[in-house]
Amino acid sequence: MSGALLLTPTRRLAAACLKDFDASMQEAQRQAWEMPKIQGLQDWCIQYWQHLEVSGYTDCYLMTAQESLLLMEEIIQKSSYADRLLKPHTTAKLVLSAWNTLHYWCESKQIEASCENVDQEAFQDFCKHYRHHLSQFKLIDQAQLLDHIMQHYCENDESVTQAFYIRHLICYGFDDITPQFSKFLKLIESKSCILDIDSPTTITPDSLSRIVCEDVQDEIKRAAAWAKEKLLSKKPGEKISKIGIVLPNLPAYREQVVQAFDAIFDTESQISPIAKISPEYNISTAIPLTQYPCIQICFSLLRMLKFEFSVADLSLVLNSAYIKDSIKHQDMYQAIKSKVADSYQDKLTLEQWISVCQKYSDANPLLEVIMALKSLATHQKRQKISNWSRYFEKVLNLWDWPGERALNSIEHQAVNRFYKFLDEFCQLDMVFGNVTYSDALDKFQKFASNIAFQPENQGAPIQILGILEASGLIFDELWLMNLHHENWPPKAEPNPFLPLALQKQAFMPHASPQREYEFSKKITDKLLTSATHIICSYPLLHDNNPVYPSELISHLAVAEDHTIQRIDQRIEQISNHAENIEYIDDYFQSIPLSLNAQNKESIKGGSQIFEYQAQCPFKAFAKFRLKANNSEPQTLGVNPKIRGIIIHECLQKFWEQVKSQQALIALSDNLAPFLEGIISQVIAVQKRKISYTEVLWQLEKMRVKGMLLDIMAIEKTRPSFQISAVESFHSIQVGELHINIRIDRIDALENEQYLLIDYKTSNMHIKNIVDVPLRSPQLPLYLMSEHTFVSNGVAWFVVGKEENGLLGISAQDLDIEGIVPVSELNISTTWETQLQVWHNELNRLSQEYVDGYLTLKPINGIQTCRLCDLSSFCRIQDKMQAEKMYG
Repeated sequence: MSGALLLTPTRRLAAACLKDFDASMQEAQRQAWEMPKIQGLQDWCIQYWQHLEVSGYTDCYLMTAQESLLLMEEIIQKSSYADRLLKPHTTAKLVLSAWNTLHYWCESKQIEASCENVDQEAFQDFCKHYRHHLSQFKLIDQAQLLDHIMQHYCENDESVTQAFYIRHLICYGFDDITPQFSKFLKLIESKSCILDIDSPTTITPDSLSRIVCEDVQDEIKRAAAWAKEKLLSKKPGEKISKIGIVLPNLPAYREQVVQAFDAIFDTESQISPIAKISPEYNISTAIPLTQYPCIQICFSLLRMLKFEFSVADLSLVLNSAYIKDSIKHQDMYQAIKSKVADSYQDKLTLEQWISVCQKYSDANPLLEVIMALKSLATHQKRQKISNWSRYFEKVLNLWDWPGERALNSIEHQAVNRFYKFLDEFCQLDMVFGNVTYSDALDKFQKFASNIAFQPENQGAPIQILGILEASGLIFDELWLMNLHHENWPPKAEPNPFLPLALQKQAFMPHASPQREYEFSKKITDKLLTSATHIICSYPLLHDNNPVYPSELISHLAVAEDHTIQRIDQRIEQISNHAENIEYIDDYFQSIPLSLNAQNKESIKGGSQIFEYQAQCPFKAFAKFRLKANNSEPQTLGVNPKIRGIIIHECLQKFWEQVKSQQALIALSDNLAPFLEGIISQVIAVQKRKISYTEVLWQLEKMRVKGMLLDIMAIEKTRPSFQISAVESFHSIQVGELHINIRIDRIDALENEQYLLIDYKTSNMHIKNIVDVPLRSPQLPLYLMSEHTFVSNGVAWFVVGKEENGLLGISAQDLDIEGIVPVSELNISTTWETQLQVWHNELNRLSQEYVDGYLTLKPINGIQTCRLCDLSSFCRIQDKMQAEKMYG
């Protein structure tokens, strides 16, 4: 009807109504038509408020939902309850949800009511300060917006509100009208407004059935194949069908949905990740703006203006393609990143970064940027958030963000949204006063993390939606997923900050199972009459537990065999197409190693070549022949590698001075101070190499001292021994490989027996040196070296967090706990036979390495891969994923 206003509960439904109206005008062959007034309720309210602001009828500022959340979080953090909360941000969301619900249900007086528990007391305290802040700075939030509009409507005549005066209102597609909105409807009706409450036209489906799937992953894959089949079955000239796929808890399954649909609609995405917007399907659920890589780099760049910033942020920046000269100076950036990672384990300053860059002659362009940043960092006094917004923009401009590379469509939209967000951030001046750089950056990041962003793709024929987003829309084909009894209707989740009795009595959202059932039934009945052809599905398993169809769809007939067969055939066709992709099989690749027979220099890597070759041949090939080294992982404390070095050096210095068990026992009274002196010497050397706080170094001293005292207690209980050598270097020949090894310690025992010892800070097992194929070649390699004596055994001295001790194998019983004579290993062999087995295994590993045998074959399967740092380089994870997906 001309002049009427049509309001919908969501922006998506409003857009669909506009699109349908335009289509009907085109079908009627109209050349021009008046644009109807169709808006989402929230959009109309905001537009009305902007009219009041421009016209001078109000001097209040309307906060966005993100601004309200930041304000509530700041109030919570300053409250007396802050020290009891682990997650203030999550608490703020719950508190604001309770505040909004009370206003939408016209129960705001409950904020002043008596409390039943400490949660409600805290809620009242938060709301009291929140309300005071709104009043003091003339602010209103989204929950209060409709109340203020009603107040203005009552206080002014038609001439004042003429631009937004409603003569005919149509409420379309509302499943749940809140008491606040109901009050508004009564008000405008009293002002002689014609009011219509309308629902979308119902469709009697031609087919309505249900399908059972193995699990959610199978369900998603089948839905994707079904959608693909529907698109391909369209005849030439036929109108493209509107296809809907609806998932109640879509955000939780978003990643699985993306993977499945990418695999079905673009098989090549398995080997080249999609960086474009699919023209065929659109997923309604957005992800936080901060999760897009180009935006993540922004915050890493801004965090580097703090007094100290993390090595992780620096590595992320220098690895990215979103900064100045990232392509031109890639090698230099990587060299600096590696140097910083080696020198600083956790944090560094701009000054320290400058000192690293000055060691590289080609780092002048980077130095210019850093010096400009350093100059900018001197102007970080407290100021308005709008000033900080311009400051952030200057930092990003110095880095030439988002870089010189052409952006793809998704990146381009994300960058545009970020610049719009920079302008929105300026508006926080109305909410907060002057703040420091750290506070501004913290608010900036939290604000951005609450902005859900999805690249535009309105024209896609397949729409993947959540339940509430799909309500009111009309489709040609519809698939409703994951409708099992554990998931639909959803479980009740009353807000802990509101009295439960109030929530149940007022029928508030998620208050009770009855409320959830009735609301879910209303939504389900509407969806089951919103398409010509409808399939409902549910999995047999959820979290490895059997589930059953929801009672809301249990009455539906099981889908006919030919429907299921078409879906299975489409999946099979896609799988067959995927098999046509050429996969390079690495299992028999061979690149021989060139060795100079006349000048066989020692190959760098030593015993680690054999260790990695035993773990996985590809790892040895990548580490030692391709020089594929990853940066050290970032840790909160002292890096595990540094801890191992400290323990080794402390034990080396100790036994260089204390050369026997007898001397150790004689030290008993002075052992602790003696160890403290050695630990201080070792850590003093490490301090000059690595930047840690003094607190961390003191904690490390205490830890190492405790471990060394435990080790010495074990050493005192052993049979008598003397130290023959520590950190003993040897050159050995294994097959064609000539390598250097270093034996941590050699003990001379009684009766001219000798024991070779290697320190280990990780758990070991005797099977690692007994089983074939050999898992841990280091101890057998010790026995290949030449000595003036015959070794009677080899052992690890395990230096662990909880348990220390010797673990090894010997020719005869040495009467040492943890060292097992070969005769007791149940392998039916002698010491000489075992030596020959080791000799053969080491020669095999040597020959494989020389021949360039680089198969992806981890010895312990996925367990070996978990401990490997080449996951970004090795393709075995992709291979496993492909095998899992395509069988």
